Amino acid sequence: MDEHPSEAARGAGSAFLGEVSGRRVLVVDLGPAGVAGARAWLRGARAAVAAAPDLEASAGRSGPALAMALYAAAHRSARGSSAPPVRAPDRSGGAIAEPSFVASVGDAVRRGVPTAARATLSARAPLRPGITEAQVGGPFGRGLAAHADALVLLGRAEEPTMVRVLAGGTVELRAAPAELMELGAAGRARGLRRGSASAHTVATGPGAQAGLPFANLASFDGADPEAAPSVVGRGGLGATLANAGVVALTVEEAPSTIEGSLGTDDLSGDLEAALTRSPRLLTRAAGGTLELAASRATDLEVEGARRKHGCAGCPTPCGWTFEVDRGGAKVGGRFSALQGFAGHGDPLELLERCNDLGIDARAVAALMGRHPGRAPEAFFARLLDPASEVHAAAMVPGPLSAAGATFARGDLAAEVGQALAVRGPEPLRSLSILGLDGARAAQMVAPLPWSGDRERDAGTLAFWHECVAAAVDVWGFCSFSAAGLLADGIMGLSELAEALGLEVADGAPAAAGFLRAGADHLALHRELLACELEIPVELAERHPAAVEAYLAARDADHGGTPSSVRLGGDPTRGGLPLKVGEAGDPAGGGGALTVLARGPLGSRLAGHPGLRRSGPETASSLEGVRIEVPVPTEGWTRPELLAALAAACPSAAPWLLDPAGRPLPAVLEVETPAGAEGGGDGEGRRHRPGAVVELVLAIPGG
Repeated sequence: MDEHPSEAARGAGSAFLGEVSGRRVLVVDLGPAGVAGARAWLRGARAAVAAAPDLEASAGRSGPALAMALYAAAHRSARGSSAPPVRAPDRSGGAIAEPSFVASVGDAVRRGVPTAARATLSARAPLRPGITEAQVGGPFGRGLAAHADALVLLGRAEEPTMVRVLAGGTVELRAAPAELMELGAAGRARGLRRGSASAHTVATGPGAQAGLPFANLASFDGADPEAAPSVVGRGGLGATLANAGVVALTVEEAPSTIEGSLGTDDLSGDLEAALTRSPRLLTRAAGGTLELAASRATDLEVEGARRKHGCAGCPTPCGWTFEVDRGGAKVGGRFSALQGFAGHGDPLELLERCNDLGIDARAVAALMGRHPGRAPEAFFARLLDPASEVHAAAMVPGPLSAAGATFARGDLAAEVGQALAVRGPEPLRSLSILGLDGARAAQMVAPLPWSGDRERDAGTLAFWHECVAAAVDVWGFCSFSAAGLLADGIMGLSELAEALGLEVADGAPAAAGFLRAGADHLALHRELLACELEIPVELAERHPAAVEAYLAARDADHGGTPSSVRLGGDPTRGGLPLKVGEAGDPAGGGGALTVLARGPLGSRLAGHPGLRRSGPETASSLEGVRIEVPVPTEGWTRPELLAALAAACPSAAPWLLDPAGRPLPAVLEVETPAGAEGGGDGEGRRHRPGAVVELVLAIPGG
């Protein structure tokens, strides 16, 4: 591709389009250097990347791997390590400047893979060390993919500025008018549409201009003004974009250069079919993340009409759009974003107010808890007032709201991952639901070692999952969809990698190349940290073997070619059948326990012969079913109980056991018979006659 300034940039003096490792990079200089500065920066970055094999490999993968290669090129140039420093060829003598902000798209996004519709936003953010990444859904990513693989912002604009990538590929920078700055994030996005349904916007809100460190960004669909925004709250990226003087990024759709239509090629069709075979993803699409509230003993109530929304081409959309009583405003609902508002007011109205101001809902909920008794409107007014004690408290750096509530309790691998993952705990949210151990885990995590020791394997599994999550983000696919496919045994890691378009040499397992891509990405993240992440002393003292194994896996050599890495193979699709004890005969000393199940799982268990019918509608109701199951006196373990349910109700079997015969739902004992130990779940726990247990399907991101 020939390098050329954007036509609009010739007037604005700002943008330059070129290639790095075969990937299209659109550079916008927000400062006075203009197109000459953008051109010089891009040539310097290209030379730095080409001189470093690891950066060239990462840049060639596109998506956030390309963004990290550009950040690392600037970092190495500035510190003068690894070969002579690469200077920008403008004779200024300065090293390559670090980007202020990068938006990038992965190969799966460009190819139109089902549910791959995510742009990755990368920058240094106020609440996280190193480079913060966030994946934002909606059509913005696919709109950007038609123009470039990455949009790089350099420097800082002198006044609040709107950056627009127009349909023809030109770039326009305009000062944001005062009337636009007075609007919330949604109002700004509507103002930037200019009547065009093809203009998709990532916008800041007033919270970013007020300097709040937890200011976020929201992506708006120009073609569907009724859709709720897709909000990114991680790390304070809204504050970062505002610090660069940018109010919003808008991308107009171009004549499509996406390589293929949704679901038309064999790989896309196979992947779409696979997504619809995952019980976890179907449950999540049915609203499981909201309906888990009762199981988690929260008083959160979410009412009102709602409609589904999800990423382009996704057959199991997981989002909800709610209408709130604020001028017909629409908000997206997720249990994790809403649960913190319990007791502070109407959760949906509070979430909509956060979206309007462009601030992270979980951070706001935590702050409201520290200032009880204030009416919401008074609280938000003080939050934006620099003279207020609420604003002052918000400006004090503090830890982000923990993502730990989304992990299974007692999951050591998840605990290690939360503490040590270089990108923070959020990308690890689907770790607990995979349920890997034994032979299946050994095959899945290869070539990483699997020892059979619980402590060491937890550390290895944490790093393996960190690599998989990073690689999924590099390709631009939905991490929750990937977790569901792997957890339910619908696909192995090699199959998933091939479906996303990973190309490997003949004979090389795709899973090895996928893990290597993730490990390379994480290595660049560690390089760009200002300092090494600290290992919590308490964790190291309690689980030294897990920490040691994590560090050993992390520091292993992942730099070889994919063909040099041997992989043991993907999980088997068969497996030995579980041996289940005979059901107890009450007359012979056994008894019965009660099983509760709700949602789609409950609906599928409605054909079980032990269903307790209280009315004609019970069998088909999604509100839940109650089943009596005869068990022996010593009770059944979770695998035995689920295997018995699957045998007695074959239509429910795919929702109880994966293709290898492993349990899918957790079994939570909500009522314990007298004389028996209560609570918890686990492979070895025995559920005895008289117990009341609830089946809860572990849902990615639930």
